[in-house]
Amino acid sequence: MIDQLALSQAFTLLFTDLSPWLWVIPGLLIGLIFGSIPGLQISMAMAVFLPVTFGMDFLQAMLFLTAIFTGGAYGGGVTAILMNIPGSSSSIATAFDGYPMARKGQHNEALGLGLCASVVGAFVGYSLLMLLINPLA
Repeated sequence: MIDQLALSQAFTLLFTDLSPWLWVIPGLLIGLIFGSIPGLQISMAMAVFLPVTFGMDFLQAMLFLTAIFTGGAYGGGVTAILMNIPGSSSSIATAFDGYPMARKGQHNEALGLGLCASVVGAFVGYSLLMLLINPLA
């Protein structure tokens, strides 16, 4: 189902050098800022920072843009929980449960659960993408 040779080459490409991973932290911070400010969206952040990737290697650029997207997905939940204003369209449902928890003084728990749900959702999504990218192979 999964091409083992391609998977081992991908892991070798990802984990032999540390320099591509240095772009993940700035990407997460940019995505978090753009996602948490209502009116600024994830796609806007990716469009604004796309010219930065022109001088990068392919792996660095993909990790940077993926980090912007992932950080923006969680960043929208921050304002949804704390102010009942979803920062992005993907965090509307977060406001339904997160804001009442914040009003009760459980804002840390709500933010932690939002982060946990974001990490688990991204992991499941990427895993399904790996499994279903080539189902006939």
